Amino acid sequence: MKKILLAIAFSLYAVTCFAQEVCGTEDPPQHVYDFLESLDFEMLKTSRRNDTILNVPIQLHMMRSSTGTSPLSPADIFAAICTMNERYTNAKINFYIKHAPLYYDSNHLLNPSASSVINTLMGNANVPYVMNIYFANLGSLGLNGYAYYPNSGPGSNVRQGGLVMSYSAVMNGATLSHETGHYLSLPHPFNQTSNNKLMGERVTRDFNEISPRQPANCYQAGDRFCDTQADFKGSRWGCIHTPTASDTDLNGDFFRPDS
Repeated sequence: MKKILLAIAFSLYAVTCFAQEVCGTEDPPQHVYDFLESLDFEMLKTSRRNDTILNVPIQLHMMRSSTGTSPLSPADIFAAICTMNERYTNAKINFYIKHAPLYYDSNHLLNPSASSVINTLMGNANVPYVMNIYFANLGSLGLNGYAYYPNSGPGSNVRQGGLVMSYSAVMNGATLSHETGHYLSLPHPFNQTSNNKLMGERVTRDFNEISPRQPANCYQAGDRFCDTQADFKGSRWGCIHTPTASDTDLNGDFFRPDS
């Protein structure tokens, strides 16, 4: 899993202007940060076997109207999973549908008034030993999707957590891959960076900065990966952002992340 995570980090964040999409995934629990900070990235770079492929089974949960109609067909969902597989090729991860999709004919579930509606269903309906993905209309919640990190979310043990996707974002080619990254332990690059400069990730990648400058802390801040640039804010912004005076780190360096 540690080797797989490194490959994901190197490949997943090339999602162009969707990096700041409307993602409802919360900051990771501390155990995820502890796990990431325990990794020896230099060792993993050289020890990972190129022929190792991780096959991840998926269970689809599709919300439909009370009359059984759906915003997207199964074929549309399958196409989105194929796109995700293309995005994860360099990470040597392949996702496949293990069981037939499960359907829920309920306007209440199709158009949830709060995330707790789907979360309650997730806690009761999750299938064990698979990645459970729920599809609903999340427009009223202002979200494209959200996910739970390992060992978190509704359910327990082998039936815990999963992803929730908005039908409107399924076909954009990025959101499903993005939320899956969280499910596999990847935080946002701006986690803990924008609200606290003392804790935030610094722009520099030099671990031998000379005082009074502070050295790089990219393995202990942000997403805990040094290959992604330091980010500056969790709020949404366009593909082009000109940093302002407030978009600086503890060293006074401007954040200039790749959108």
